[in-house]
Amino acid sequence: MSRNISKNSLGVKVLNEHDFNSMNEQEVDKLLKNGESELQPQSDVVNEITPWSKAINRVLVGLALSTLTLNFLWLNYILPAIGIVLMLLGIRCLRNENFGFKACWIISIIRIFYFFPALILNATIWQKYIYQLPAITALQYVNIALIFVLLFCLRSGFRSVQIKSKSTENISGISALIVWYVILCVLGLIQYSGWIIAIIILIAYVYIIRSLCGLSSELNKSGNGIQIAPIKISDKNLTRIIFGVLVLGIVSGYLFFGKYPMSWEKINVAKQSKYEDLRVSLLDMGFPETVLNDLTEEDISNCHGAIRVVTDMEDYAVNDGREVTQEYGNVTHVSTVYDVMELRITSVAVELSGEQEQWKIFHYFDWVIDPGFFGTEVIQLWPTYRGVDRGWSKNGNFSGHVLYDDGEQTYAAPYYSLEYETYEKENTFFGNQVSTDAFAAFSFPSGKENYRGYISYEILEDSDGYIIDSWLNYVHQRSRLQYPVQTALDSRTTSSMFSSNRVFFMIQDALQFDPNDKDAKPF
Repeated sequence: MSRNISKNSLGVKVLNEHDFNSMNEQEVDKLLKNGESELQPQSDVVNEITPWSKAINRVLVGLALSTLTLNFLWLNYILPAIGIVLMLLGIRCLRNENFGFKACWIISIIRIFYFFPALILNATIWQKYIYQLPAITALQYVNIALIFVLLFCLRSGFRSVQIKSKSTENISGISALIVWYVILCVLGLIQYSGWIIAIIILIAYVYIIRSLCGLSSELNKSGNGIQIAPIKISDKNLTRIIFGVLVLGIVSGYLFFGKYPMSWEKINVAKQSKYEDLRVSLLDMGFPETVLNDLTEEDISNCHGAIRVVTDMEDYAVNDGREVTQEYGNVTHVSTVYDVMELRITSVAVELSGEQEQWKIFHYFDWVIDPGFFGTEVIQLWPTYRGVDRGWSKNGNFSGHVLYDDGEQTYAAPYYSLEYETYEKENTFFGNQVSTDAFAAFSFPSGKENYRGYISYEILEDSDGYIIDSWLNYVHQRSRLQYPVQTALDSRTTSSMFSSNRVFFMIQDALQFDPNDKDAKPF
């Protein structure tokens, strides 16, 4: 590469400032080592732009971005990612200068291999389970300790450069940063949420960073004496590799790790059931045939001795609908109209014979129209016996499965999980409340047909005069565009009672009737 070099009036070689700025560290170092130290830019740009200046400014900016957390617009992920990469790019140039900087370089590599896999993990549904592992919890504490070690090593590196340059500049700014981080960790442990101390902490942080920038500027006078380590991969290429792997990992997480692994098996719906007589009897009492056809033989057999059947069916929309504006004199009324109802929920109660009144409840769902996307789904069940003094008690365990069609073949699978979950949610009126509910989590494959399923349970009467009141809350995932990734179950156990958003949509359906009414009709 040719350079525009001229001589000034004193005969000293002068390098055009534009060409000097475009040179990388290796070229500057080479020119200096080849005896061309008389080569000077036309301004004081050498004192401003040196390998030391560029490297240490990256370190300081990276330190600022990676230690201060802003919990909005994903900045708590974006800024630390940029900051950790900047620190690596900066400190790798200085790793041969002294032991402190070499230790910082090693720690920066470790932080890359800790933080970026975590960003990829956040794009999968498994991050919640992995973060709960004791080993991962221990790694989080190790990461905090590494930041302290990094700061101490950075202070040692600055101190070595200070001694080498015979500078008298005070390096207490780094010590103040260590104290600042200790205070920040303490506030995190006590879960401080006030504004006053937070503002003080932020102001102190700004002053500390300014102090470090001043120290860097003072030590910059010895910049040409800094030992710059050889660089095999350019900054641009290294950055492309790191963020390229990150993007590829996140995309793979969305595509391949966004659903539960289900145990799908072919079933023969056309074979003759050994409970054919019971099926006919149930159909005669009004049991919906579409629901009955998808029951397991065990659930059909549990309806032996059926006395009567109560059925309720409702269609629901999981789309946003369209707004309709109507004028009534001086009043404008805006309403939402749903032209498409994708989900049909059919609830069935079967009274069984016995000395004690007992019922078997079925909540059946059927996607009559494909909603376009399936990720993770969950059913939250509020059974009739939920709570205290409801007049009913539990009789046995939950049962059910999910199904879909692929051409003429039907596949069925048990729920990925069907169990009670205890969770804590914030309530606007009553504060944090701990609840325990039954949840059935599952996923459907893409590109199939006739997605459906059901969940069933039995109840016994404890006291006469109580209604049957059974609720199904179905949470459907409408999009994969979320970060970090949540499952429908996570959404239901952390969001407010009736919240719906662009990713998850909840539908509530209830089967309510008075069993003492012989001609019982759903409310």
